[in-house]
Amino acid sequence: MTIFYEERFEFDISEVVEYISEDSRAKGKKFAREIRQAILKIPAFPYKHRQSIYFKDDTIRDLIYKGYVIAYMIDEESESITILGMIKYKEKW
Repeated sequence: MTIFYEERFEFDISEVVEYISEDSRAKGKKFAREIRQAILKIPAFPYKHRQSIYFKDDTIRDLIYKGYVIAYMIDEESESITILGMIKYKEKW
């Protein structure tokens, strides 16, 4: 499966990394690297993560990582996964 990233996700992760980097640039880079590594594992078991609590669609799932929710959509027809965005857990979408 191919992974695509929405602009929203790129904006969201850059905001979080920038915030973390205010304390430690190394921690910000490490956080971004770890999230991207977790995302790269999705294609092996795309339905492993819970159905999104923000969308009523079984093909939209929530990967939870260190208090953040990364929403992604599975498109079996095109064999792709689209990373939609990232928010702090419990925030509204």
